[in-house]
Amino acid sequence: MKSIFKTGILFLGFVIGGVIFQLSCSNSDETSAPTSTNRILFTKTSGTTHTLWYCEVDGSNATEIPLNLPANTVFQWSNANTFARFSADGEQVFFVIRDYNTDNNAIYSCNLDGSNLQSVLSPPDADHILIGDIN
Repeated sequence: MKSIFKTGILFLGFVIGGVIFQLSCSNSDETSAPTSTNRILFTKTSGTTHTLWYCEVDGSNATEIPLNLPANTVFQWSNANTFARFSADGEQVFFVIRDYNTDNNAIYSCNLDGSNLQSVLSPPDADHILIGDIN
């Protein structure tokens, strides 16, 4: 009888140890969603002017992203699948511009406040550039 009791105690200790090990090894990053999933990125059009905006998923805090683009370029708000996208961490946006100097499209990025505008990809002879998920 004592041996069954000892085996039961050892088994219970083993199970508790396994549970504690699993809890200590869990990755808390897996439960936190990227910032971009908490926001909506959208375009507003007024006449011939297209602007880039984002807001919370409930529609609150709509904020324009001021784009100070280079001369002779324009924000491509909709051309096939050129719609703007958030970066993985949600802190930057990627979008397509049309460069009338080269008559090509290019991918640019900037921070949500419009700062740090930079060219990401400018392939020669790019009539269309598709931005999006590959599924």
